[in-house]
Amino acid sequence: MKYTFGIIHRYRGSSQTDWYSGLKTLLEADGHKVIIPDLPGDDKPRAVQWLPLLDRQFSDADNLVLIGHSIGTRGALLYLEKYRKPTKLLFMVGALSNDMANAERLGGEAADFYTHKINPDGINEVAEKIVMVHSRDDPHVSYPGQAIVLADELGAELLAYEDKGHFLGPQHSELIYSLLNQYLVQANE
Repeated sequence: MKYTFGIIHRYRGSSQTDWYSGLKTLLEADGHKVIIPDLPGDDKPRAVQWLPLLDRQFSDADNLVLIGHSIGTRGALLYLEKYRKPTKLLFMVGALSNDMANAERLGGEAADFYTHKINPDGINEVAEKIVMVHSRDDPHVSYPGQAIVLADELGAELLAYEDKGHFLGPQHSELIYSLLNQYLVQANE
């Protein structure tokens, strides 16, 4: 089965930062479609700007696999909550929890991503499977305080690494590619 992969970048990210373009190259070589919108805001991202743009990019996608990184994971959750787009796999890397205290992170620069708690039941209605990838040494997003809490709320499978930090840089594209393939093969069995 061919998929459309939608990748939502991190705070101060773009389609060219971290592992996104390397992952895109690997997935496109397998015949999949990959969409990585360059979202506005840089160091002052706004969910109210991101969500309609994500909908324009992903609304017609068949067999959507939604991938979020850092604040992009919150963007993915808000997108699914608002637009109810059926998703084969929600794959979150370095995810922030549903805790409203996250509105104060980054000096409050991304506060509108945290105007309310997301209802996990609503996410589970549209996402067939949810997988989270996190590193115990993440200096930006706490493993026990953020990742474990969100995984429990969503009923997500949580994969923990010891030494990947916040998954910054291009070196993570092959790991993420292999994990995606593993879960998509399982989904097709």
